[in-house]
Amino acid sequence: MKADTQTEAEVKALTEDVWNRYARKDLERILERRTTDPDLIVLGVGAGARQICVGRQAWRDALRNQLERVRDARVTIDWFGVSAAGDVAWSPANVTVEATVEGDRVALPTHQTIICERRCGTWRLTQAHFSRPTG
Repeated sequence: MKADTQTEAEVKALTEDVWNRYARKDLERILERRTTDPDLIVLGVGAGARQICVGRQAWRDALRNQLERVRDARVTIDWFGVSAAGDVAWSPANVTVEATVEGDRVALPTHQTIICERRCGTWRLTQAHFSRPTG
């Protein structure tokens, strides 16, 4: 179901904040926006390999590896949506990451879906899925 205006604004702000922290390569501050649950799941793409991260440490390691390779990142959220039920929200987005990777300037269009939960009044990411469009 479509999220109310406040939830939509808060989840969009969460998404923008995480991507801004990514552009600044601020690993620890990115992790602040995630839950500490042992079943935190992030599915992603990186270096030609599929990434399945279960738990905060696995995601930290994968993200650290990625951030070590990325320079001068700029992120644009091209499209964004939010649906919600109570204290759970899910949000698809199209995101473009422009960065220098291993000396080459690249633009990486990315599909993103996040699931987040409001805990003690604050939205936290509980799951995320990233993929690259093929067409």
